[in-house]
Amino acid sequence: MLVVENERESIKVLDECKALQRQKSLDYQNPASSVKQAQHYRRGIDTIYDMMDQKMIRAKSIIEGGVMDPQFEKLEDTFKDIINYASFAVSYLRGKMDGQNPKHDQFNKPKPAQFTGVQITNGAQPVNMANHRDYPTFLQETGCSGPAPKDVDAKVEVNSMMVQTAGNKFQKVTYWSDNTFTSEIVDS
Repeated sequence: MLVVENERESIKVLDECKALQRQKSLDYQNPASSVKQAQHYRRGIDTIYDMMDQKMIRAKSIIEGGVMDPQFEKLEDTFKDIINYASFAVSYLRGKMDGQNPKHDQFNKPKPAQFTGVQITNGAQPVNMANHRDYPTFLQETGCSGPAPKDVDAKVEVNSMMVQTAGNKFQKVTYWSDNTFTSEIVDS
């Protein structure tokens, strides 16, 4: 750790927050436990925001009550917790929180499959997938049939479509519940 003479107090506070975060992580993510940090935040950054909001309401209550030395949690501790929750939110947004599912977004919801530049046939009419951001949007805009993807543990077939390649060959593209695709050449 770099020690600077006459360091700003706010920098010292950040160092204290780092130490506090390390201490608390020994309780909340004990090495003997299977619980990972991301499991504390079921709705991702939305849950972290709720925790920060709860701390802000606590600070407001202490300030408005004029009790600057409360019996249990001091105002300084509340603000340090807010700093640490903000760092958790940034970590979650970056996808770097321990136990975070890389296939889920910042709200811990499954990310939609992304389509890029393939031709999908809807009956006799080819559809350029480069203009479609995700599978549900594709189904809605093209009128193709098939259920929307489900967030399930087992890998199951969700839908399959015929894809016309540049050489006028056809491939069967199968969309799976884990947001992956497989394809196979189909004899015409």
